[in-house]
Amino acid sequence: MAGTILLVGTGDPADVDPAGVLLAVGAGASYAVYVLATKLLLDAGHASNAVIAVTFVLAGGLLVPVGLLAGLGPLVSADGVVMVAHLGVLTVAVAYLLFGRGLTGVGVGTAGTLTLAEPATAATLGLLVLGERPGPAAPWDC
Repeated sequence: MAGTILLVGTGDPADVDPAGVLLAVGAGASYAVYVLATKLLLDAGHASNAVIAVTFVLAGGLLVPVGLLAGLGPLVSADGVVMVAHLGVLTVAVAYLLFGRGLTGVGVGTAGTLTLAEPATAATLGLLVLGERPGPAAPWDC
């Protein structure tokens, strides 16, 4: 919520698109539903790897028409295939397989909260490891 307030509260109020704010809230609610549904399936005895695999195969299938309409462009080049494989396998598949396994041992609230710590961790690592400096909308001045 603080991040949304920061994004919406900085700059000209005329630049804030209410539909965009609603879509952001909808995305957050969708993630909460995803975590809850995954936990319910795991608690019902389904294997975590199977739950995650089915979820992402279905989601990928729903995105095929979007990709076809938008065009695949550079994604079909050798570099594009490597990038898609890296993003799809390392940053999504491995992370969500681990998430599924972790969700078997903790509650929905804990899992959701811990996953929300990822952007804060990434920002902190960006500051400390990469020497990045936040822009004017950041809540601190480095």
